[in-house]
Amino acid sequence: AYENDPDNSPEVKSCYAGKLIEPIANPTGFLGQLSDSDKANVEFAINLFTEAWDTYKDTDTKRYKTRYLYNRGLAKRLFGDMKGAIKDTEDAITLSPSDINYRFHLAQLVYENDDKDESIKLLADLLGSEEDSRARVMLSERYMEKRQFNEALKIIEPLLTNGTNDYMQHSIYLIATSAYIELEQIDNAKALIEDIKKNDTQLFALLMD
Repeated sequence: AYENDPDNSPEVKSCYAGKLIEPIANPTGFLGQLSDSDKANVEFAINLFTEAWDTYKDTDTKRYKTRYLYNRGLAKRLFGDMKGAIKDTEDAITLSPSDINYRFHLAQLVYENDDKDESIKLLADLLGSEEDSRARVMLSERYMEKRQFNEALKIIEPLLTNGTNDYMQHSIYLIATSAYIELEQIDNAKALIEDIKKNDTQLFALLMD
């Protein structure tokens, strides 16, 4: 469709760019891990996203086209341009401040760029949002890495009683159990492990591994 588009449509360019990076757009892929053909595809995708964004960047409708910026940031991250990825994501948030996914992505980008304190700040700002549980899991993981176990517990413990989506439940229990053990709160760790044993045999087996 891209090669045969007579209108030079920014939407077609963006869709084609997305197709180019989709096979390699994962949380851990970077330039050094990509093949030469993948690198060429990512670079071409960045150029296509740029052309699409340039169509709208000086118009009143640019706030409706921030996905071009956001997706260019995704491609730049794959290319190893973390500074560019962060800038594109920040610009997208400026234009669409209510987009939760943009804000989570920025928190992940600054974390990967070794600014863990800024990542913590950005995730803390997402507490109380419609993605509160997701923010709590990610934030408590950051605190665990910094060995701030009390802070991690303070963030994650509400999810032990309030519940959350199943896909996050394993992370919640693992974080809480690990924090209890690190803080030598053995009775709490035992009680939680017993609860897991009764309600989630798969997670119990993982904990005992």
